[in-house]
Amino acid sequence: MTTSSAAVPTAPDTDALLTVDGVTVAYGQQVALRDVSLTVRRGSVTALLGPNGAGKTTLLRAVAGLQRPRSGRITFDGATITTRPVHARVRAGVCLVPEGRGVFRNLTVRENLLAQLPRSPRSRDIGPALEAFPDLAGRLSQAAGTMSGGQQQMLALARCYLSNPSVILLDEVSMGLAPLVVDQIFDSIGRLAAQGISLLLVEQYVDRALDLADHAYVLNRGEIAFAGAARDLSREALLADYLGVEV
Repeated sequence: MTTSSAAVPTAPDTDALLTVDGVTVAYGQQVALRDVSLTVRRGSVTALLGPNGAGKTTLLRAVAGLQRPRSGRITFDGATITTRPVHARVRAGVCLVPEGRGVFRNLTVRENLLAQLPRSPRSRDIGPALEAFPDLAGRLSQAAGTMSGGQQQMLALARCYLSNPSVILLDEVSMGLAPLVVDQIFDSIGRLAAQGISLLLVEQYVDRALDLADHAYVLNRGEIAFAGAARDLSREALLADYLGVEV
């Protein structure tokens, strides 16, 4: 007599907060992402690295709802969000801090923060953002466009923080900033991570990103070239093994 064993279903990964599964994105005939999969775990920092044009920003935009995938699935906190609009993803807990700051330059700091909140009077409290980013407290009446790049980036982070995110997507938040300001930005990002907010970080400062990250992915030409623990990836390995640059 022969016996057959039924396949045992795989238990869901309860640590996975955000899952990108086989996502392909194209602009017309130009494929920007090809069958990309990654996972961001609860309370973790994940670095997404790679050369310019690799598809990193496209992936963040797809997760945020700004770019519709051609195929694949995006899951957040157990629910499929592949086709959900941006505002629904923000309400669910997904927040993008885009490259280029993403603040309203003609509005004051206070107005920028209030613009992130619901219109209900009970919800118009910017106090949590000022506690997390105290340098903004003395600039509430200042127009965002008159602030330095670093201060604008702090404001962008504070705006995102007010949406009560479970995961923050950070796209080159250090770009164009002086080294001292970069230190301040990474200190702020570290404090967000310490609060248990998951982070998906696209960053040009590879060493800083890997020091902060628990997990790392390398994108090259729209495909995943490396996926693993951040401690297993060095700047030299990234350049030599995955990007083909001699070091």
